[in-house]
Amino acid sequence: MEQELPNVVKQLIEMGFPQEQSLYAYNHASQKEDIANVIEYLQNNEKQIQEALKSQPQTQKNEQQQQNQNQEKKEDQQQQQENKMEEEKSEEKQEEENLKPISDMVDQTMAQQLQEMGHTKIVAEKALFMTQNKKSVQAALDWIEEHKEDEDFNEELFIAGGIKKSNLTPEEARIRAKEMQAELRKKREEQEEKDEFEREKRRREMGKNMQDQAQLLKEAQRKREVEQQVKERKKFEEEKKRMEEQLDRDYIERFGMEKFKKWKADKIGKEKEKTQLQKVEDCIKSTVTAHPQKIFPDKAMTTLKTIGLYIGNIIKNPDEEKFRKINTGNNAFQKRVADSFGGQATLENCGFQLNSEGFLVLQNPDIQFLKDVQGLLEKHQKTI
Repeated sequence: MEQELPNVVKQLIEMGFPQEQSLYAYNHASQKEDIANVIEYLQNNEKQIQEALKSQPQTQKNEQQQQNQNQEKKEDQQQQQENKMEEEKSEEKQEEENLKPISDMVDQTMAQQLQEMGHTKIVAEKALFMTQNKKSVQAALDWIEEHKEDEDFNEELFIAGGIKKSNLTPEEARIRAKEMQAELRKKREEQEEKDEFEREKRRREMGKNMQDQAQLLKEAQRKREVEQQVKERKKFEEEKKRMEEQLDRDYIERFGMEKFKKWKADKIGKEKEKTQLQKVEDCIKSTVTAHPQKIFPDKAMTTLKTIGLYIGNIIKNPDEEKFRKINTGNNAFQKRVADSFGGQATLENCGFQLNSEGFLVLQNPDIQFLKDVQGLLEKHQKTI
């Protein structure tokens, strides 16, 4: 059975780090539950981690073989236990099938008299059976009075079907009946314990199913939030376009088409004057300005470092699609980037686009441009 990965490792994988390196760093970092500390370990020990991982395959293979052997051994033991339980059940069933009530071994006329006095059929027959040597209603009444406080007073007596009445003396029959009653009580108690164990097992399974259901509901809610975010962004873009078109119509109506063409050309020229790199830097500056170190300790630094990791992975592995795809619904992304003013905007100005599934995707990355962005990130980290 594959062991579930720690949450910190899952977050690192979703941020773009390889699983093996993330797990190694998690196991060796000084504060492994602090994702920033694990990321720092990854950055500072990249070569050491790679060399260590190269020497692990054979060890992992041996561990896997041992795990498989242990699993097979466990399954064998479980099967043997199940077989033993089936045999015990079969023996118990056979014994129970051989049991028969004591009704045929007592005088039913006297049993009816005792029942008319208010005693149950079970108690009446038991009292007569236990006083067979006296064979009288009074003796049965004396036995009832003497044993009415017994724990098994109201329990039915059985005898083994294979034992004939003629083979036992009355005293032996009474002793054997009491033994059978004790055995039946013990079996019933054992069965009740087994039933309680099964009920508890079902309750736990039900609890686990409820947890799984809660997780599914949480994921569905996250998906709806992402879809809503995409819809709102699309609506914003459509409204922005509509207002720009309305402004163009108003300008033409007031100043005419010739002046409009000149005005439009000047506007486009000014927008082109601001390079894409400058737009990225404006976003980086807004992140630093909006999160002063004294008020939001390390907030801006964490955001810029995380963006730097995303971009650095793409620069090192430009053909790896997993590094060019960021899950915006991920808790780590929300906490480290999306919650910071200008964080997600920086990525979007680097060329990332939000798709309908809630992922920021970068198609056809410009590696030189990303290197320039990385330089800007490092530059502004020094100002924090």
